[in-house]
Amino acid sequence: MTNPGASIGGSGKHFKALTPSENTLFFKELTQDQIFLSNELVYVLASPAIKLSIIFFYRRIFSVPNFKKASNVVIALTVAWAIAVFLVPCFQCRPLAKYWNHKLPGHCIDSLKYIIGNQAVNISLDFMILALPQPMVWRLHRPRKDKIALSAIFLVGTL
Repeated sequence: MTNPGASIGGSGKHFKALTPSENTLFFKELTQDQIFLSNELVYVLASPAIKLSIIFFYRRIFSVPNFKKASNVVIALTVAWAIAVFLVPCFQCRPLAKYWNHKLPGHCIDSLKYIIGNQAVNISLDFMILALPQPMVWRLHRPRKDKIALSAIFLVGTL
C-alpha cells in the first residue's frame, strides 16, 4: 500500500529538501489538507493492523480457552474501532472536498473532538493489549524472577 501524499509533492520531506518541482506540486496540485487526509487514511488502516497482529501473536503463544475468549473481546473492540476510525475521515465533511476547500457549502465535524475520542480509544486498546498476556505469565510454574522478566518483555511495547 502506498501513500499518495508520500509520492506526490514530497510529503514527509523537510521543506528545504523539496526539489523545485516537488515544491510546485506540493503547493499547487495538492493542498496540505488533501495530503493530510491521505496520511490519515493510511494511519487508520495501519494502526489497527499492528494491534491485531500483536493479539494474534499472543494467541499463538497462549492457546488456553480463557485467553482466547479475552483476546476475542479485544479483537472485536479493535475491529469496531478500526471501522469507526476509517469511516469518520471518509465522511468528516459533506461534501468531502470541503475538507480542503473551506469555501464550499456544507459542513465538517469537529476534528478536535474526533482526535480526542480516537486517541482515548486507541490508548485504551493499547493498555488492554499490554495487559492481555500478564495473567498467563503470572500463572506459569516458574520462579518469580522469571515471571518478572517475562512480564517486562511483554511490557516492552510501552516504550
